[in-house]
Formats: sequence, structure tokens, C-alpha cells
Amino acid sequence: MSLAMAGVDPARRDEFALADERVTFTWRALDPILNRAANALNGLDFTDDRRVAVFAPNSAETAIAYVACLEAGTGKGVWQTNTVTKLGNGSSIHLTPCGEAVFLFTDQGDIIRAQLTSHGYHEFSRAHLLEPTSPFGGKKCAWAPPAYANRHVFARNDKELVCASLAAKP
Repeated sequence: MSLAMAGVDPARRDEFALADERVTFTWRALDPILNRAANALNGLDFTDDRRVAVFAPNSAETAIAYVACLEAGTGKGVWQTNTVTKLGNGSSIHLTPCGEAVFLFTDQGDIIRAQLTSHGYHEFSRAHLLEPTSPFGGKKCAWAPPAYANRHVFARNDKELVCASLAAKP
């Protein structure tokens, strides 16, 4: 079964599926692209304990990579969560691996330390670093990715730059 065509009514295969400011795809045009991406990932010999992350700009290609990553292993999603940030247009997360955990910086200005495994999402801690100030789609967002150095996180919006310690409290 092809990835893009799964669950798509045959009468709708030539309808709009995905677009960004540069390109528009129908379901029929998206199908071979998704299948090539999934086949490339399947050829990488993944095991249960390997991790895959995709870092890309907000674009049609990002959505293609995301769908291919979900479909390449088992063909179905293992788990999902909607607790990281608010769902909606412009929602984003900057993900930075750190040992067995990850730091997630959200569009709402939160820093989260969590673990992502085949068993699910486990949030260890969350702190609000700064207010989102960039307008997008009727809401305010924190777009700039954070920087990490010497056990500190540096985050900025349009008005301020903050530095917070990531060191464990004594």
C-alpha cells in the first residue's frame, strides 16, 4: 500500500494535500515522494533503541519527513502526546538531545526536559523562560531556537535575552 494514498478516497487523489509558499502537492504527486523517503529510512537498519530526529524549516518537506518517519517503521504511530505545547497554526518545538533525555523549547517560551522512548513521552520538568512576542496567526510565539552552553540555556524573544541554569539544584 502506498503511504499517501492510504485512506484517501480514489475520487480525491488529484485534490490538494500539502503546500507551502513554494510548492503545492496533490495526494497523487505526494505518493511517490513519501514512498521514496520511507524506503530510504527503512534501508538504514533501525533497531528499537535508535533515535531519529528531523530538523528542518517550516515547509512542505518537513511535513513529508514527519509522515515518512511515522510510517517507515511499523506503518502506524506508536504513541503521541498533545501536552508539549498548544495545538494550532504556528505551534513549534525546538528539540535538543541531551544524554538519555531531550530539551524541548516551545513556541510558548517553555523549556522542558523529557524522555522520548518507544514507551512514550515522559516529562521530567518544565519552566517558563520568557513570553512569546512574535505575532503569528492571531497569537504570539517564541520562534528563536535556544542556545546551550556550560549547563545553561539562552533564549530570546523580540524584547529580551534570558539565561537560565540547567544544573541540578544541590
